[in-house]
Amino acid sequence: MSSRASAIAAITTLVGIVSAQHSVSVVNNCGYGTPMMTGPDTGGLISIPNGYSTSGDMTGWIIFLQNGSQCGSDGQNCLPLEGTLTGSGYSQVDISLIAPHAFNSPLAFSYTDGSGGRSCASASCECDYDAFCQSTDYGAQVGSPSTTASITVTFC
Repeated sequence: MSSRASAIAAITTLVGIVSAQHSVSVVNNCGYGTPMMTGPDTGGLISIPNGYSTSGDMTGWIIFLQNGSQCGSDGQNCLPLEGTLTGSGYSQVDISLIAPHAFNSPLAFSYTDGSGGRSCASASCECDYDAFCQSTDYGAQVGSPSTTASITVTFC
């Protein structure tokens, strides 16, 4: 194989690794509210009643259930799910009760690859396991080694 063909094959392989598919499926059992998402990859605050997917990494996103005008554009005054899904083999997701976030409706998530998940059904969900209540509650983070990590988010 020529060196040029080898280089093209290597680049093609790398592009395949970098452009992993990630998705967020949304289930809203509340009977109210609109699932919202914001982050650098969404281009701003967007409505995601049918979920969201991308062929690249999903970094620094926040998902929450907007009920009227209760929530701010970054999920303030509401219970957000936040995380990063990457093709590098380390994704992480967590629920946050760190102010200015607050409980507004039950929230749960799980990785579609079986890597786990968490739920917060009330304002008293367990800190450092179910949710971040302070910035050092790293036990609330759930990781996935999958290069195509995806999640299902369930409200109520």
